Amino acid sequence: MKGSMQFLLSDSPGAQALRDMYIFKIVPMLNPDGVINGNHRCSLVAEDLNRQWTRPCPKLHPTIYHTKGLLQYLRMINKQPLVYCDYHGHSRRKNVFLYGCSPSMSWMSEDLDNPAMLPDKIEDTGYKTLPRILTSAPAFSLPNCSFEVEKSKETTARVVVWRQIGVVRSYTMESTYCGCDQGPYKGTHINTHQLEEMGRKFCEALLRVRSRHTKTQISDPTLENNDLSPEGATAAVQSFDDAEYEENSHGFDMDNGASQAQGFLAQCLEGDPDSSSGSQTDDEEEYDNDDIT
Repeated sequence: MKGSMQFLLSDSPGAQALRDMYIFKIVPMLNPDGVINGNHRCSLVAEDLNRQWTRPCPKLHPTIYHTKGLLQYLRMINKQPLVYCDYHGHSRRKNVFLYGCSPSMSWMSEDLDNPAMLPDKIEDTGYKTLPRILTSAPAFSLPNCSFEVEKSKETTARVVVWRQIGVVRSYTMESTYCGCDQGPYKGTHINTHQLEEMGRKFCEALLRVRSRHTKTQISDPTLENNDLSPEGATAAVQSFDDAEYEENSHGFDMDNGASQAQGFLAQCLEGDPDSSSGSQTDDEEEYDNDDIT
């Protein structure tokens, strides 16, 4: 989150272009009370806040309740986010990767109640654009990404924002607690510099997410592709407190959380996001962890 915020507040031409394109709403931490007391996942009421998004309680889960209320308001005024992403930490896997939502990979045989299902049961594959762009980040691993929608994850932020708010590009970005097993950082423990670099790379990737209606040119030598994104779009950032449970045949992994999990969301002010991002298949491993989505 620090890398993202520092980049957005900088004088870089790319940052200036992002501020012109998007409105960023940032919630740096959704579980401050739990985290300051040493909890990786649970709040002070001993509940995993990232399992309360379906029906959050204003007294027990106030940060979730009001953050979801903001998203519902944006939907009500037809300003749904273009991109939503939680920044999480992962205790068992290496590299940085995304979890997303694909109706064709849902636990429901015919998952039609979601924004990615177009008429004639055609899937909008726009959610695959951002992960492909992020492959330019040294710590990011596309093969580690997964777009499975599991029944056990229906109450998480990623799936609720996708299904109820209507955000096709709803993600969780997972950062390893350990290190990388690919790229230039292979064999090294991840450090704050690499985490901040990933936050900056995420912002730069938003510059390349296109709108169907408009394109913007900026001249920034640090960006590989200057044919960029929607004018009049808005970006908002939200944070999350912990990573999601890994529910598998071995039970719950209670340590698979992030004490500094944060989130990111971008919302479009005008126009529809470009769904013609092309198709990409991912050889996914069978993990029930929503930190990979």
